[in-house]
Amino acid sequence: MRLKVAIVALGLAALAACGGGTPEGVVKFYGLTPTTSGAMTQDARGVATYCPGPCQRSMEVGTPRCPDRKNCDVKIRWREDYRCAYCAGTSVCRACEVMEQPDGSCYYCKGAKTIAYAGKAPECSNCKGTGKCPVCKGTRKCDWCEGSGKVGGNVVKDRAAKRAAASKEEPEEKPAVPKAEEKKAEETKP
Repeated sequence: MRLKVAIVALGLAALAACGGGTPEGVVKFYGLTPTTSGAMTQDARGVATYCPGPCQRSMEVGTPRCPDRKNCDVKIRWREDYRCAYCAGTSVCRACEVMEQPDGSCYYCKGAKTIAYAGKAPECSNCKGTGKCPVCKGTRKCDWCEGSGKVGGNVVKDRAAKRAAASKEEPEEKPAVPKAEEKKAEETKP
């Protein structure tokens, strides 16, 4: 009997330690760290935040309750910071790590600032002649978390808001494609 009481007490203590059973808001990082200067211009990394309840609605960080009170009504807690998904919390530049550049130099020119071919040595197109990694600028620090290994809740909130705003933008309308019959009629016209 004492063992059962101890197990129940331990379970209640564990629940109290993790927020009393209040679920944590879902934060998803998406996209890959670019490894070249060209890919940096099209950096598609971002963050999305969701309700941990059954509705899985997109929501803003810091919202205490699910906005879908009719179907979900989950009370939510949010962290103050999150482990950076792009460096896995190590704070090291992922591009330098993947391209095996322990000193933060450009992987393409190996820090030489130029690429020699056909008797010429033009400026490196990847690092633009700096000789440094185009992602971290030679610091070897993750550019997403700025070398801390963690992303603050306010940063997550801002970046998730940018993603939500971008997804609400209307895509450009494409011209309607003529139906097969209309195409045949156009082809048979003299």
